[in-house]
Amino acid sequence: MLGPMLKDCRYGAFISYAHGDDEAWNDWVTCFNRELELTLQARLRGVKVPKNHLSGKNGPNAGMLPDELRVRIAASFAMIVVVHDNYVDSDYCRQEVAHFKALFGDAGLRERLYV
Repeated sequence: MLGPMLKDCRYGAFISYAHGDDEAWNDWVTCFNRELELTLQARLRGVKVPKNHLSGKNGPNAGMLPDELRVRIAASFAMIVVVHDNYVDSDYCRQEVAHFKALFGDAGLRERLYV
């Protein structure tokens, strides 16, 4: 299953990242998210683009992947994976990507996963 249409999504993208990387590099993931949202709104004039999910702002970020976060991944049009030093060591980040694949399959990985 590829996934829902953009207009039907609560989030434009679910951004999967390690919080330690954002903090260590002057909130660069947070800044990237802000710029991405502004740029998409400007380029897609007339298209309502939902806000992105950034777990530091929108939810939990450690332990087992809770149902709340599973629902948020399912409610996202795409997933953006920001890989840096701490990401590869994070079981939590791997759980996010695995859940995205379980929901949207190989087609979702090809069409809606951005690394």
